[in-house]
Amino acid sequence: TYNSSVTIIETLDSIAKQSFKDFELIIADDCSQDNTVDLVNDWLEKNEINGCIVDSDVNTGVPGNANRGIKVSSSELLFLIAGDDILLPNALEVYYKYYNINPDVLWMARCKCFGGSEETMKKLDDMLCKESFFELDNRSQYEELCYLNRICAPSLGLVKKSIFCEIGFYDERYRMLEDYPFNIKVSKKGYCFRLIDEVLVMYRQSGNSICGNQSKEFQKNCAIIFFKLRFLTLLKSGKVVYALKQLILELAVLLGYRITKDGKKIRIKKYSKTLDNRPKLI
Repeated sequence: TYNSSVTIIETLDSIAKQSFKDFELIIADDCSQDNTVDLVNDWLEKNEINGCIVDSDVNTGVPGNANRGIKVSSSELLFLIAGDDILLPNALEVYYKYYNINPDVLWMARCKCFGGSEETMKKLDDMLCKESFFELDNRSQYEELCYLNRICAPSLGLVKKSIFCEIGFYDERYRMLEDYPFNIKVSKKGYCFRLIDEVLVMYRQSGNSICGNQSKEFQKNCAIIFFKLRFLTLLKSGKVVYALKQLILELAVLLGYRITKDGKKIRIKKYSKTLDNRPKLI
């Protein structure tokens, strides 16, 4: 959670309604400036849930916040959800069922986007949950992930805590983005992703969500991931034209501009939002 007062109770209620009851609930809060923590504490007092809150005196970003929750967990299996998304009532039960079918792969369910513009949700639908991706072998999945993220963050299922330890947890250099670097790293380690062909999560796309916001810092994180994790792999896999086009787009982001296409017209505009006084990424 971070400033999640408007949505957090809806998220917590969806967790309390799970048909699978044997879990611990850890709420990691990233120094919220609203009353999120008070709402969470009140909710925990009123609900018979094995839960606790882990808060912070400083804002460390999404990966650092997630890592705090992961590290205090006593469970072997972990499922992460943002404080504005919603679990369907049978979600944990289905995830656990598929984990037991094959515990050596990473299971991802389908999700349903809500709360955003039609354009945003269509873009996500075009990117995510392509059945053909989940039928690929590990090497092909890794190359495809370097081309485009195919894993929708809130619908990634149960992950062994040992996997987080193996890869060094979420990469805290990318303050606004935890899932994409993780997906690339676990794929590079040899883990395959497989699809549960069922909607289990509702993925919020409001202007306050990270993906819906598309802030300059979020875009800058994506640009740095391109140069650090994706560019060379794209060239080696033969996607040269795409790599060079993406190179231009990401360089523009680092210089403070965004290039968009409106029909046949190319538009270059300067970001109106500026980065705050957080540590530089490079």
